[in-house]
Amino acid sequence: SINYLTLSILIIFILFFLIELYTPFHSDDFFYGQMEYSFDKHFHHYMTWSGRVVSDYASTILLNFHNYHIIISFIIALFSTSLCYLIVAIACTISNTQITWFKFIIITALYWVSNPNIGQINFWVVGACNYLITTTIVALVIYLFVSFKSAINHKFLPIIFIISLLAGCSNENICITLIYIILIIYVYYRIQKIKIDYALLMTILIGISLGALILILAPGNFIRLNHEAFNEWNSLNLFEKLDTHFHRSFKYFKLFKIALIFYVINIIFMIINKYYHKVFLSLLFLSASIFALAAMIGSPYLPDRSFSGIFFFLLIAVSCSIEPHLYTKWSKIIFYISSLCIFILFLETFTYMLISYQATKIQEDLRNSHILYEKYENGNSSTPTIPSYYFIKLKKSSNMFDMYHSSSQASWFNVKQIYLQLVNYDYSIIKTGNKITFTNNSSFKINNVYYKDYILCRRGTLVIESPQPLPQNLKIKYNSEKNNRSFELILKNPIKLMDKYYIGISSKISDITNVVIE
Repeated sequence: SINYLTLSILIIFILFFLIELYTPFHSDDFFYGQMEYSFDKHFHHYMTWSGRVVSDYASTILLNFHNYHIIISFIIALFSTSLCYLIVAIACTISNTQITWFKFIIITALYWVSNPNIGQINFWVVGACNYLITTTIVALVIYLFVSFKSAINHKFLPIIFIISLLAGCSNENICITLIYIILIIYVYYRIQKIKIDYALLMTILIGISLGALILILAPGNFIRLNHEAFNEWNSLNLFEKLDTHFHRSFKYFKLFKIALIFYVINIIFMIINKYYHKVFLSLLFLSASIFALAAMIGSPYLPDRSFSGIFFFLLIAVSCSIEPHLYTKWSKIIFYISSLCIFILFLETFTYMLISYQATKIQEDLRNSHILYEKYENGNSSTPTIPSYYFIKLKKSSNMFDMYHSSSQASWFNVKQIYLQLVNYDYSIIKTGNKITFTNNSSFKINNVYYKDYILCRRGTLVIESPQPLPQNLKIKYNSEKNNRSFELILKNPIKLMDKYYIGISSKISDITNVVIE
């Protein structure tokens, strides 16, 4: 017989693996990739910037495999899949229900479509170390507690202590929330008269607390908080900060609207069918999600990726509410229609990400080749300019990886400085596109014209190649056989890659086989 749960886990692992495999190194990957295992560098970072010891060392370890991206992809896919599984496992263990392939798939689908910033949380190496890996460790601690609450071989307590210590060093709001949810679960077990192994409970709480102290009391946190970029925040009094945090917290509903709608549907069905106990369990984890949001009051700003841990607890709450076999006939119909809609959104999100990330990986190769070309021509004092990454189409902007251009990229390639030029077309097609015929009526010499259709994205890209610098705007005309009409396009953002120059456009264009360059 087919084990559908195992098969589902394998499929989801492959999907995570593929996206990460096509994710280029970017942003702070260049900075943390150069820290290596130097204790002095990490200690200096702890004293002057951040107390996230676990994520900093995890970044160093993963980025040490920068020449073997398949290994990084495997590890990130493993943690991503494990986190989705642990979310379901925690909910099923505490509610004494079976872990099924359907629950795993629907929670994973929600993880993709409702994720506050999956591009930075899962597929950016440094981001994954800060949010994905640390959240997975937090999930493991909760799972160990609910699984071995009554009795555990005490020879395993030192291992659990180390895991709890690492979880405490996760990130600032989640370490505090982890203590909260462990205590809430403990109170719930006491009310239910369920036996608790107090050695296990104290081991976990002490480990988390020590880890949290190492994280929160890091001198670097206070130095960074006093940075001039946060002067406006630091000038606010307590009540003004409370008011600011209250208003910015409404982002919770915007980021998680799909997960929240699905959650409310399930809770209503639970209440209608009088399964109040399951509703109560679900609300415990919803309270942890809200607690984690409240704990962010001390943060000067709330980027979408900082909602990662908040989202984690919300998904456990959702998972606790998924029990379709308990519903009435019409409740089941509505539930499965809702689930199907989420699954379709998941497939659409993944498809767009796969197409876009494949293109950015080729863009990375072109950018790196240009840097090395400039370095060969001008030595270590070279200052190459590279084009920005361009995503063909994404379901939402938060599916992008981090677009910050790190100054550390220059030292990574051992050049003086690397500049960034914003580009609004997919220049990867000079490697993957088709060469089409053209008529050149301009004063510029043209080598080739490349064109590629992205049928699933309903978009196309056209790029012109020249051996000489091109103007800021270049007009072309083409005839569409499909519409039997003539169209005019303005190409912008000329770039240089190696010894050639390019200009292009990505838009809702299709069926271009010949162009006239004016």
